[in-house]
Amino acid sequence: MARRLRPLALATTMIVLAGCQVQRVMTPEPVRTLRIERVARLTDRVATSNAAWSSDGTRIAYAAGEGIFIDALQAEPERKLAAMANATDLGWSADGRTLSVVRAGTLAMVSVRDGAAREVPLDGVAREFRWLPVGDRGMALVETNGRTRLYVVSADGGLRRLVYETEPGFAATDLTWERTGLFAFVRVEDTSGRTTALTRVRFAGPDRVTYSAPGARIAQSAVDPAGQVVASIQGDEHAAQLVVGRLGGGRLRTLAAGRIVAMGWAPQGDKLAFAELGGDAEGRATIWVVDADGGSRLRVSLYQPELGDHPALQVAWSPTGRALAFGTNTGRSAGPVWMARFDRR
Repeated sequence: MARRLRPLALATTMIVLAGCQVQRVMTPEPVRTLRIERVARLTDRVATSNAAWSSDGTRIAYAAGEGIFIDALQAEPERKLAAMANATDLGWSADGRTLSVVRAGTLAMVSVRDGAAREVPLDGVAREFRWLPVGDRGMALVETNGRTRLYVVSADGGLRRLVYETEPGFAATDLTWERTGLFAFVRVEDTSGRTTALTRVRFAGPDRVTYSAPGARIAQSAVDPAGQVVASIQGDEHAAQLVVGRLGGGRLRTLAAGRIVAMGWAPQGDKLAFAELGGDAEGRATIWVVDADGGSRLRVSLYQPELGDHPALQVAWSPTGRALAFGTNTGRSAGPVWMARFDRR
């Protein structure tokens, strides 16, 4: 049986207005104020997808060879939601009612209540789907005819609106939202894999803004929740740097160097988690949390990847910022889901 983790306390928040929507902006929690409360393997199953958090931070969904499962992080039994084997990308809608499921190039919407699934017809191969921070809509990243398109899609699949497409011969990846849900960001690559730009796309479309890329050899990028700072892993799995800098240019700050293979912003936007392969003499991976200004760093776990000689890794913050899911369950590689919980010092 997997070890169970008790629910998390909600972090202190401030309420601000963004347009016509009320948004929660979480109070920053610098790394020096946190301690590791517990690290445990969440499930014994081999997950084939990322770990997708519910918006209240009390549940995680993941895909495996047997289907899609929901873990409540408590004493309740894990629940099998749908018999959709080997999905590679999951997402949980902000209203908590729907899971997006990318599987074999198709996108489906699955009811969290009863597991009923509806395939969303898209013209091309679905690669990613990211829900807006509010409501029941999101964006699908679709490859078709040598370019990438972004579609706004509703939870029922009835709305499918094209809002952006790359030029032929270019691809978009690393789809992220800023916290108001007004803008999404993608990284654009040419056919050689060289990053050429970062592009901001307005949810209502069709206007967009193109920013200069912080580097050419970028393995992963993500814009912070405020939509102002970009973090990127520059290099490859053998040698890379985690750097941050303002969108559009300016000085870059290096936060870490080594075999950096995954990173993600905390919901507060004040720190990042990242994974480093070969963290010790035994070849284990190290999971870290670091302040975005480089102030402090905390080692979360020395983690032994359980499947594959050169696995990919993923890190996924809970919406509260007090827990971190991690593991080799990335969609490109598979493995059990692990979790670390944080508390105030």
